[in-house]
Amino acid sequence: MKIIFATQNNGKAKEVKHLFEGTVYEVVTLADLGNDIDIEETGETLYENALIKAKTIYDIYKVPVIADDSGLMIEQLDGRPGVYSARYAGENCSYDDNNRKVIEELKSFPEPHAAKFVSHALFYDGNKDISGVGELPGRLIDTPRGTN
Repeated sequence: MKIIFATQNNGKAKEVKHLFEGTVYEVVTLADLGNDIDIEETGETLYENALIKAKTIYDIYKVPVIADDSGLMIEQLDGRPGVYSARYAGENCSYDDNNRKVIEELKSFPEPHAAKFVSHALFYDGNKDISGVGELPGRLIDTPRGTN
């Protein structure tokens, strides 16, 4: 059974393909299909954005789709940036721009800065969606470290 993974993220695509190795499912990506469509994420939740992506790709190919959306939820910022994580500092901003904005907003709050990374993934077959949420709790620091 062929499933399309609706992503333009090569690293994420590699991870999902690896998860399905040795199964009856063949995962193909938008890049595999020669499709560089940029789907506008207009939802107000991670679930809504994942469903928008899944339905858009399903409507084009009529093949089941896996889609996701993820974001950083910061407790002291009432869950921001959340669904806007990738564009928190504005359209066409960089990860560094987003990080600087978050750090600046957190300056008026005491540490620790509790946060969680949330991912909402779903499978859509044209009739129904099956979805799940994963959360990785932690805290933010004000100095970048590590790589990537």
